[in-house]
Amino acid sequence: MLVPTFMVEQQLRSGALRPVLTTYSDSGFGIYAVYPHRRHVNAKVRAFVDCFAERFGPAPYWDEALRMARGPEEN
Repeated sequence: MLVPTFMVEQQLRSGALRPVLTTYSDSGFGIYAVYPHRRHVNAKVRAFVDCFAERFGPAPYWDEALRMARGPEEN
């Protein structure tokens, strides 16, 4: 199944699940913050977006479990 890694992070870390078809590339899902375009973004919105981007960034922490499960030869 194709499932977001955050949903199976613990199972990947424990070895209960193993990734297969590791060279398969999905269409690239993302998380987006959508808010009205304004010259000055509300401070609360800006703080939320900045916090979210800092916490999850381009490589979220749960993807580390997938990299570990694949092994060094596949990364």
